[in-house]
Amino acid sequence: MRRTRRLRAVVGGTLLGLVPGLLLVGWGIYSMNSGADCGWEGMSEGDRCRVGGVIRDYDDQQKDSFLAGMLWISVGGIVLLAGGYLGAKLSQERLQDEARGAAKFTSRQRQPAGPAPRAVPASETAPAAPRPPARHVDALLRAADAALEHGDADQALALALDAVRNHSGEDRERARQRLLHYFQVLGPQDPRVAETQKRLASLLF
Repeated sequence: MRRTRRLRAVVGGTLLGLVPGLLLVGWGIYSMNSGADCGWEGMSEGDRCRVGGVIRDYDDQQKDSFLAGMLWISVGGIVLLAGGYLGAKLSQERLQDEARGAAKFTSRQRQPAGPAPRAVPASETAPAAPRPPARHVDALLRAADAALEHGDADQALALALDAVRNHSGEDRERARQRLLHYFQVLGPQDPRVAETQKRLASLLF
């Protein structure tokens, strides 16, 4: 809508100077070539015309008509130039408006878009599966003792650590004490003791 109004202003401004200017130039050309007249009546050579108490002959009237025609042509040319200038100015303003509009559009296009939509895996939307209940601390410690008796110290330490990890309060403390007992049985020289001590510390602290 704004562009339409601006275009109409350009056309209207141009026509505003073009039409009157052409009419004035046309009238000037007609006056220059119409010959002498007296009160809008044509004159022939030898005729005389009374103008305000002054009698003028054919040549005087023809000269006046020629000068009047030149004057009208000059005025019409000025009007044409003014109309052309006005049309050019309005056209330039229209082009500037379009350039500003294009710049705003480009600026909006360059603005960072929001995060692109992505497919959400079912694993992220589905409710988390319930964690199976931890084994009773006594059962874990009995299994750990049995593993140590059969010479599987790795399994015994793992089961005791699992008891510490999955219990709290008194049950955790019992599991911790059982691990300390295993450390004494294996001795500080056993590399598994140092490794298990680090893992125990990470669980407790």
